[in-house]
Amino acid sequence: MRTHLVVAPLLFIAGALAAQPGPGAAGGPAAAAAAKPSAPTSTAAADAFRVDIAVPEAPAFLLTGGDASGLLRPSTVRDFSAAFGDFTDKDGRFTLPSSFAVEIAPSLLFFGRNLTVAQYAGLPADIDNPLPRAPGTPAGAPLVYHRAPPANLFHRAWSTLRVSLATHRADGQDQPTKIALGLRTSPINDADPRLNTEYRRQIRSLLAARNELNTIIALRRCPAPATGGGPLIVPGLDTPAPVRDPKADSVAAAAAARLAECLTNSPDKLPAELTDLAARRNTAHAAIVEARKAFAERNWNQQTLEFAGAFSMAARDSTGRSPRPAEYAAWGTYTHPLREWAQFMVGGRFRSARDTATDERGSEWLVGSRLFMGRNTAKALLEVQLPFSSDLDARPYAGLGAEVRILPELWATFSTGLERQDDARPSRLVTRFSIRSGKPNLQSPDPTISQRTP
Repeated sequence: MRTHLVVAPLLFIAGALAAQPGPGAAGGPAAAAAAKPSAPTSTAAADAFRVDIAVPEAPAFLLTGGDASGLLRPSTVRDFSAAFGDFTDKDGRFTLPSSFAVEIAPSLLFFGRNLTVAQYAGLPADIDNPLPRAPGTPAGAPLVYHRAPPANLFHRAWSTLRVSLATHRADGQDQPTKIALGLRTSPINDADPRLNTEYRRQIRSLLAARNELNTIIALRRCPAPATGGGPLIVPGLDTPAPVRDPKADSVAAAAAARLAECLTNSPDKLPAELTDLAARRNTAHAAIVEARKAFAERNWNQQTLEFAGAFSMAARDSTGRSPRPAEYAAWGTYTHPLREWAQFMVGGRFRSARDTATDERGSEWLVGSRLFMGRNTAKALLEVQLPFSSDLDARPYAGLGAEVRILPELWATFSTGLERQDDARPSRLVTRFSIRSGKPNLQSPDPTISQRTP
């Protein structure tokens, strides 16, 4: 069995399982256990601020040939994403994908439930708490907050670090099979919702209102014993699992678990006196969903600066035996917004590759740009690439295409264009198609509470 066919599904399943909350994750009984209300930012998990912006190409994916483009597009940081590409054979006919990749952000995938948004952004825990009002301040006066410290680029590099792994299945028995590993980071990323002060404070306010109503409904509907550990909350997936002494909070843990279980096991009916609270809670939850959509629509094209690198290994044939180092590459990309409906991207790539048959090594430099026009969920693109100082197979390319969100967390990109050959051969038509997905939504983050009464 080919390596690609075995590794791909295992990587996808592992990423999906790692993305799901464990016993101590927020949203389950153990997470609700003994969680005390505190300052908004200090209890806001970074995972609660995710938005659905286009899933970008991974560096490892590009290096294995999953996408023929030499440009690496930046995007907001995701805890987990997967990509399928190379849907055409050497004759240009559509076929089953021969390239697969996964990309993870370790800070979010492994620590996202317990990593607060302030920790992710490298900010003080109270950065989003308003300062006390001075005596005599008018009631309608704007709130005043702490001034944010200068960005810590080393911390930002870790928070936005992503690791990608990709495989490429050979088309024929005499063609090499490839596997690649890539890294990238974004020192500037204005499209990251966790780094946007206005959005962060808006979501914190909405989460606090929703969780307060969750608590009231749960306590009135499912009476619990005295906690002994302070007030209880029944959160959505937005509060980190507390790191506390389990013995000191054992009573509170049992009470919170009982409330969460009661609310989960009988969600279809509420006492008549709680229907108004349920309606208010559902309104708060709907406002959170709309705020996330609005942020994505306003900020999909914001300024981003990204650097990446990757290396690959290749076997001499499709069996995958005796792989050897084959290629390495480095990318730099910058994007800038053009009004509310367009984004300009410019970038470059250096690549060095070894021929698996002759062991000769060559290198190339490539620069290019893309123009995206549309909205977050659907946009057209124009692309130009120009190689120079090339010993490899890069060719000048110009094309157009589209990027579309098919379903939540599922994106597709299609493009077609002309690739210039040498003087003895005419330009050829190049078609590209890839599908990319964010973290599978295997568990509803916080479903709407039914307002039906007995």
